[in-house]
Amino acid sequence: MKESEIESKACDLVWEHLGISNSKLTTPGDTGYPDRIFWIPGGKPLLIEFKRPGENLKPKQTHVHKKLLALGYLIETHNDSLDAFSAVIEAVATTRLPKEGREILARARSFCAISRPRPRED
Repeated sequence: MKESEIESKACDLVWEHLGISNSKLTTPGDTGYPDRIFWIPGGKPLLIEFKRPGENLKPKQTHVHKKLLALGYLIETHNDSLDAFSAVIEAVATTRLPKEGREILARARSFCAISRPRPRED
């Protein structure tokens, strides 16, 4: 699967189920920055670098990610769209949220809920 397909699917999941927008992070002339920035309401943005399965960060990416982590930004690398979606849910869950953010978290929890069969009453 292509990196762009993983990225696109993750962005679609986040928007459709959580209503969280994101931006493509482009830094002409300055490589190494993550691919996407997810705008967590009331919190710090989550930056995600997307990779194909089996692909690793380049040395410049590792350097930039360490620099941004030291500044307190949330940065993750994902090669699976569902894992990236889960990372956004986790970022929302661990942020002190305004009312809008709490509503997003409620939607995220309902999306992740696993329906279990009820015990039979005989």
